[in-house]
Amino acid sequence: MATTTLRVNIRLQQELAVVDESTNWDSLLKWIHPLDRLFFLNTLVRSEDEKRSFSVDIRHEISEGVHRYFECHGSPVFDHEGEFVHLAVFLVEVT
Repeated sequence: MATTTLRVNIRLQQELAVVDESTNWDSLLKWIHPLDRLFFLNTLVRSEDEKRSFSVDIRHEISEGVHRYFECHGSPVFDHEGEFVHLAVFLVEVT
């Protein structure tokens, strides 16, 4: 991906204890269940490459064996010249 800038909603920022954009990205990846991370990342890359929105289901383990389930929806954002700027992402808990 051209950049790691990621925009997420305020509730998720609070849950991830976001300090800045790099913390935002790193925290989100750590927050996603390890078995879902690679698929999630591949989905983001494909979304940017194909210039289209995405939707993917992910898990977050809150304690051993206890999970929360989320629908993750997002879209790459491009500038007027077609260059990738950032990802806009939001999550909906479906636990």
